[in-house]
Amino acid sequence: LISSVTGLRVSEVGTGFLSMGGNKGGCAARFDLFGFKFAAVACHLAAHEKNVDRRNQDFREVVRRAVFEDESGTPNGFNSDTSEQPSV
Repeated sequence: LISSVTGLRVSEVGTGFLSMGGNKGGCAARFDLFGFKFAAVACHLAAHEKNVDRRNQDFREVVRRAVFEDESGTPNGFNSDTSEQPSV
């Protein structure tokens, strides 16, 4: 399966202290598998039920600020291949 993954790009985004701290944030990956495009986000965000709105805001921020460099070093976001906006 791993040999069928192409175009792997990763990004990390801090959302903690001053929106940059290392204690909260997420990492994102874009890749192609068998010709289909995939994206995944993993986050470590604020705990507890009272922080649901903050977690949702931070997740959207991770998706918005994730940057993936292509082979030439040109930065791209989640939607560099399409005009569609991500569903978050």
